[in-house]
Amino acid sequence: MVNIQSKSQARRVVREAQAEANEQRAQRDRDNVDDMAAFLVARTRLAGVDECQAERVSQIGLEADRRRDEHRSECAEAVQHNGSQASAGAAPLEAPRANWTRQVLQLRWPTG
Repeated sequence: MVNIQSKSQARRVVREAQAEANEQRAQRDRDNVDDMAAFLVARTRLAGVDECQAERVSQIGLEADRRRDEHRSECAEAVQHNGSQASAGAAPLEAPRANWTRQVLQLRWPTG
C-alpha cells in the first residue's frame, strides 16, 4: 500500500489504478474478439467439411446405384442369353436361384 499524504497524490494513485484496470479490460476485450474470430472461422470450416462429406456420400451413393444397375443388367442379359438354364460348363458354379433371377429380370425389364 502506498503512503498517501495529499489528495492530489491520492487522485494520481486512483487514476493510475483506473488506467491499469481499463488497460486490462481492453486487453481482455481484444483477446475475446480474437478468440471469437478464431471460433467463427473454425465453425465455418467445420460446416464446410460437413457439407463436403454429405456431398461426397451422395456422390458415392449415386455411383453405387449406377454400378448396381449396370451389374444387374449384365446378370439379366446373361440369364436371357442362356435361357435361364445353367450351361454344362458352368455346372460347378452356383446356378442362379429362380426367385433371384426373376427379381433381376424385373429390375431390368419392369412389367409396369
